[in-house]
Amino acid sequence: MMNRSSLLAILACALFYMIYSQYLTSKYPRPTSAPPQQQQQSDAPAQTQENLTQPASPATIDTGDDTPTAQDEPAHRLDKSELQFGNAELQLQYSQDINGFTAIELLQYRQDSTANSANINLSPNALRIWNTVGLEPYPYSVKAKRNGNTLTSWYVKDGWHVSQEITFPERGYGLDITFRFKNIGTKDRELEATIGFEERVNYAQSSSGFLPGLPTNRPQIVSQVRGETEREDLEEFCRDEQDMIQRSRSSVEMFGYDRHYFISTMLIEDLRTATFRTMRLSSASDSCLMRLAASQRQGLVAAQEEVTIAARLYFGPKVLGELEAFDPRLGETLDLGWFSSISLLLLRIIKWLYLYVGNYGLAIIILTILIKILFYPLTHQSAVSMHKLKTLQPQMNELRERYKKNPREQQMKLMEFMRQHKVNPMKGCLPFLPQIPVFFAFYRVLSASVELRHAPFYGWIVDLSAKDPYYIAPILMGVSIFLQQRLTPMTGMDKNQQRIMLFMPIIFSVMMLSMPSGVVIYVLAQTIISVAQQQWITRRLAAANKKPNKTKGDTT
Repeated sequence: MMNRSSLLAILACALFYMIYSQYLTSKYPRPTSAPPQQQQQSDAPAQTQENLTQPASPATIDTGDDTPTAQDEPAHRLDKSELQFGNAELQLQYSQDINGFTAIELLQYRQDSTANSANINLSPNALRIWNTVGLEPYPYSVKAKRNGNTLTSWYVKDGWHVSQEITFPERGYGLDITFRFKNIGTKDRELEATIGFEERVNYAQSSSGFLPGLPTNRPQIVSQVRGETEREDLEEFCRDEQDMIQRSRSSVEMFGYDRHYFISTMLIEDLRTATFRTMRLSSASDSCLMRLAASQRQGLVAAQEEVTIAARLYFGPKVLGELEAFDPRLGETLDLGWFSSISLLLLRIIKWLYLYVGNYGLAIIILTILIKILFYPLTHQSAVSMHKLKTLQPQMNELRERYKKNPREQQMKLMEFMRQHKVNPMKGCLPFLPQIPVFFAFYRVLSASVELRHAPFYGWIVDLSAKDPYYIAPILMGVSIFLQQRLTPMTGMDKNQQRIMLFMPIIFSVMMLSMPSGVVIYVLAQTIISVAQQQWITRRLAAANKKPNKTKGDTT
């Protein structure tokens, strides 16, 4: 109810926001520049890799004093059609000129909710998937051959035959990839194997929420280092004032790009202690050329011996079932915040309800009703306490008037009076406190779940993940909060507090203007149900007080 308890709950929420935002800042600091020697190592490739679609000269064998015992295989140039792979969910276009993908299309997802919208392309600027010896420059153009759903590409450089073998799936979004490093020289050699992504990533996207510290649709660099999922805002990383920056961490298991609802990742099977480097090679006003690399020393490799590194690729939506089925580690990429266990439970319930009602908006409303039923005992206890406080209000006002010249004594008398009558104004907070984590968990679910992306409700709301285009739902929510205030006596509040509370419907409406429609529907439904519950409980308490043979003060 909108009284002093509500004000305390709002202040608690504001404090929570500040603490949570500070937590994010400390956990995900702005990237720092690399030491000078690391920057020097990356200068050469940065100068040659500005444009991913510009091929370099063909690979050659340059072994110095170490003459290889086998020459490279004959040149292989495949037609564009031979480099296309796809299934019902995923369509990929590979290019030998960049050793990577020029298109990664998700056939089940559109750019927007219009009927003629194009498919989502996770690689609009081309994504290179490369492996090299050490951190030296490597060729763009590679040779390739195809055998069914398996594509093998390779190049030869400095006495090494470097190749990768990608197996494309018959269904789903996951690919298997094997990187190979063969010493084709006559001497044993030390090998530092490096694998990674290189892509010019766009970041000119706006925030998806009004509140700080909550999910946005801004792209992020995501990785799992020593079992802990880490995130870096790509725009902040790219706009660092340094000419080129590089960060290094050890023991990486997964890395890639998180685009809010979709993700492009590489999961490493055989480099669990690898050094992970995040490098910005160049930047523009709305994009930057990024290289994500994992490298590890493999020791001495004998002549004609080969080292293999297994990895897996996932290009697809952040659907929890799809992620966990492909690899349990991918489930961590679904960012559900502090209350992830609550969020996961809510997500599973919403998806289960959707199977029966066929509308995610209805599923949200039904779940809101279930949550209000769950917290009904606390709501009832709060209403009983506030009702009893209301009946004692005349006597409390008399005490205030009697001791108005001595505020300290006035407060002591009021507290003693409430103890004698066993009332506690703080009980009004009981329904609010446990619902704070539920609200945040619900917000995370509704903001981060790809299931709600482009999911229609009814009427003018055609996308539960987008804001209300006509702002009708936020306005209705503000009206419902105002109605709740009018129907709920502001017991124990002075005139200044009452004036502040009158602004709350406007403040909440403004906050909700840019939020996803699914969140607004949740808050609107919760407010309407709260009003209905409050009126029902109040009428029952009033009727109980009118019954004969009731002991004075018994309101239950």
